[in-house]
Amino acid sequence: MSERISMAGDSNFPHRSLCRLLEDSGYRVAEFVECEEALEVLHRQKIEIVSGDPCTPPADGRLPTAAINVANPEVPVIVVYRSRTTGDAISAVNSGAWSHLVKPFTNDGELEISNSFLKWARQVDESISYHEHLEDKLLSQTRELRENERKFEALFEARTEGLLLIEVETCTIKLCNQAMASLLGLTKEETELICTGHVQPPDNLTNVLKQFERLSGGYSPSMRDIPVKRKNGTVFYADINTSRIEFDKVSYFFCSFHDVTDRKGTQEKLERQMENFRALRTIDIAIGGCLDLRVTFDVILSETLKQLHVDAACILLLNASSQMLEYAAGQGFASDRIRFASVRLGESYAGHVALARKNRIIADVASAKDQTGPRSLFSCEGFKAYVGVPLLAKGQVKGVLELFRQVPFHPDGNWMIFAEALAGQAAIAADNSELFEKLQSSHSELLMAYDTTIEGWSRALDYRDKETEGHSKRVTALTVRIARELGVNKESLVHIRRGALLHDIGKLGVPDSILLKPGKLTDKEFEIMKTHTEVAFNILYPIEFLRPALDIPYCHHENWNGGGYPRGLKGEDIPFAARIFAIVDVWDALLSDRPYRKAWPLKKIRDHISSLSGTHFDPSLIAKIQDIISTFANESRVCGVEPLAKKPHSYL
Repeated sequence: MSERISMAGDSNFPHRSLCRLLEDSGYRVAEFVECEEALEVLHRQKIEIVSGDPCTPPADGRLPTAAINVANPEVPVIVVYRSRTTGDAISAVNSGAWSHLVKPFTNDGELEISNSFLKWARQVDESISYHEHLEDKLLSQTRELRENERKFEALFEARTEGLLLIEVETCTIKLCNQAMASLLGLTKEETELICTGHVQPPDNLTNVLKQFERLSGGYSPSMRDIPVKRKNGTVFYADINTSRIEFDKVSYFFCSFHDVTDRKGTQEKLERQMENFRALRTIDIAIGGCLDLRVTFDVILSETLKQLHVDAACILLLNASSQMLEYAAGQGFASDRIRFASVRLGESYAGHVALARKNRIIADVASAKDQTGPRSLFSCEGFKAYVGVPLLAKGQVKGVLELFRQVPFHPDGNWMIFAEALAGQAAIAADNSELFEKLQSSHSELLMAYDTTIEGWSRALDYRDKETEGHSKRVTALTVRIARELGVNKESLVHIRRGALLHDIGKLGVPDSILLKPGKLTDKEFEIMKTHTEVAFNILYPIEFLRPALDIPYCHHENWNGGGYPRGLKGEDIPFAARIFAIVDVWDALLSDRPYRKAWPLKKIRDHISSLSGTHFDPSLIAKIQDIISTFANESRVCGVEPLAKKPHSYL
């Protein structure tokens, strides 16, 4: 156990009484007569308080206090003097003493000095204990801090996302983990140089840091899909999340970089697919809603240039008769040279594509082995790459979709799949157009056959009743002319024409004895004659395409006042076409010669028809129709179409 208090001095110093008092208080006291002995012990053992007399200097001549301070400056020294003077106090302080006392001592003095030593001893003890505790606490905190730093560094390096610690004020990188270094393509040494400020970070990362700097006003920015350039020039995309932290009154951004390049690629792929689907949908609508093949091809080519990022595209269609591929549509060409394209099967790139029914890709025309392509077109337009895709529909070649780019080009699988889809749409459009043309032709032929048949029926009726020959043709032409002048649409005109031609088809059910009777019909015979309208209905209604034409054959004998037949319809309940035809039918009859009378003059006919306004005929149509009829009659005579006067109609 080390000595706690050492006393050194001359023989007059009251060591014993002080020593006993200190020892009774729990301190070990070492007594020395000379200061040299105290110094020697001070070098060898732990001494915490030294009391000495400046009158007993060591061998080197220095004051004992100064000598002790040199040996161990941390040991408190109390100097005891024989007399109290200001000089002694100053000398004691200058020599490094903590305090001083004066001797000789009385008994009270001995008690005073003893209490002073005890007080100093306790203070030193408490001070030493406090400093030892403080030192232990500091050591513990230092170890804890270093352990936390070690854990932080381990955690910082262990994270799989890239991490940066950026000082807000200077916008400089202070820490960078290995994951971030790998993302940037940096070595450990390069990363350390960046963090120490000896090397600037990559340019693209510097731009990102500047964004942090602009947003550093108390806000923690987060950004998505930020492109960051690596050292080798390649780019990765990152989602950057930041937290603002304070440490030692310095603000930092703690940034995590999540590599989302794969996600970005997947997202872009999905967006491209959605664009492709949208384009195909647009083309589908064009194919389904437009009968003009040129318009459909323009839509297809517009989407082709937009989605495939080519400079020009054209569609060549196969002429089945000449076996030549001929220009149908094109976009993106600087000249009109492509419009005169005509390629034989097996010749040029397009001819080979159509003949082989396979795609053809010329990534670089200049270095291609096959130089059979349209060199003049490539030279004129500056094209460097070519892709040809056959238009196939139902196993047949309809043509070729040609794609051109002004730079060498190596299409990937997805690009070619979509190019084939566009070619397929073009083939469908071409095939639909061809089918539609054939359908139109067949439909026209069928309609012509229908109309020819109807006209044949009409002529058969005229041949049966020789006296009315030509009547059906005349009233049909006049009725159609009037209906057109009154604004009837084309579709309705077709049905009006058919109805006018077949207006007397019901007379097939009237016996010849009544139909061909030269004289006036009896009431009973007239009733039989009136049934021809119902017979017409029964003949035509089962024929679906002739149902819209029934208005005239069934209702042309209805009167405006309701006195007609077969149903007694009145006013506007009578079909419009039948109201027109009723006037025309009477006009043609009166304009024709009959066995019992000559044809009436026009003025008399007009007056007679006007007299029937509101009874037989629609008043609103009389004036309009008479003007049109007069004009038509004059035109007919000029053209040599004269009405033939035969027998009167039964209603006259």
